[in-house]
Amino acid sequence: MKGNILLVIICATFLVIGCNNEDFLELSPRGQATEANFYRNAEEIEQGLIAVYDVLQWGGTDGWTMSLGLNNAASDDCFAGGSDASDQPSWVAMDNFTINSDLGPQSGYWRKYYAGIARSNLIIQKTNELENNPTPKADSEA
Repeated sequence: MKGNILLVIICATFLVIGCNNEDFLELSPRGQATEANFYRNAEEIEQGLIAVYDVLQWGGTDGWTMSLGLNNAASDDCFAGGSDASDQPSWVAMDNFTINSDLGPQSGYWRKYYAGIARSNLIIQKTNELENNPTPKADSEA
């Protein structure tokens, strides 16, 4: 019995001492591009710029809500909803012009377009931080 207790104490001591090294616990991302290690040259800046324009082609706004359908629901082209008003309530709100801050597709639109704005601001910031900046400053402020 004393041998088992001694063995547990020795193992616990090695576990506590062995896990004290912070280099062991903090790993740098491997095989992943992060904001800190990506924007290092003109090619990567251009890839980031493509990501900015990618937001413009997102078809949805939030969940299953698509821009084309919502725009048609607000016109005379179609009637929104399916069996009743609980089917696609944001579409029904667009069709009836009863959008308010709680009901409607506007939160999805805000998230979509401000994602593009955030990406644009990041590109401007990272372009200005580059050493030997290959892009003239006037071009990066567009």
